[in-house]
Amino acid sequence: MNISTNHRKLGIFLALLGMVLAAILNTSLTLPAYEAFSYFRNTNQIEHKALNGLSCPRMVGQGQAAVFNLKVRNSAAKPLQASIRMHFAGPQFDFTDQQNFTLPAGESQVFTWRAREGDVIYGRMILADFFLISSPNRYATCAVIILPWRMNGAVILWVGVILSLALMAAGSYLWLNKVVIKDLHRPYVARSILALEGIAVLGLIFTLLGAWAVSIVTIVLFILLVVILGAIVLEEI
Repeated sequence: MNISTNHRKLGIFLALLGMVLAAILNTSLTLPAYEAFSYFRNTNQIEHKALNGLSCPRMVGQGQAAVFNLKVRNSAAKPLQASIRMHFAGPQFDFTDQQNFTLPAGESQVFTWRAREGDVIYGRMILADFFLISSPNRYATCAVIILPWRMNGAVILWVGVILSLALMAAGSYLWLNKVVIKDLHRPYVARSILALEGIAVLGLIFTLLGAWAVSIVTIVLFILLVVILGAIVLEEI
């Protein structure tokens, strides 16, 4: 076995490892976001516009506080009189808070909530929704994953994202370095793996942007492509 073959096999292994890590991140962040949307479905205001300015942690470590910040800006020429209603899902009872406020024209205000131990649901999740009662009304939900380790959740998330992208990039370089895809023994396999990498990257992007509906589509596409590729490879063995 020559060095080139070893590099290509290592490249395939690294690329697959990066895709698996991306799929795990996509799934672990997307499903809780969907769960938050579904949990508050009976009481939420789906018909209203999306609420911008919400800062929601995606992951927190064991013992780390989950802090939610909502920045409201009044861009109108007159004072804004509005209310913010929020809920934390609870294992027995939901926590509800409502704040009424008046915001002068051109100014902004940040509202902060801190989740408590009693706000943890399903053992590892914090689900929340926020409803800004103004003109127009705005609404948003978010979900937080509680990790089993005493580490910074944001650091773990970004390390996972960077590591996944680095593995896919390094794997693709080692695998396809100085190789033309059409000259490979099974070029459709190469194209399928590259397509899997593209879907995995898109899934990470949409997941980090909070577009969980699109993330679900990328997860389904990823699974379907894996099944199809696996079936083709098995038929040729």
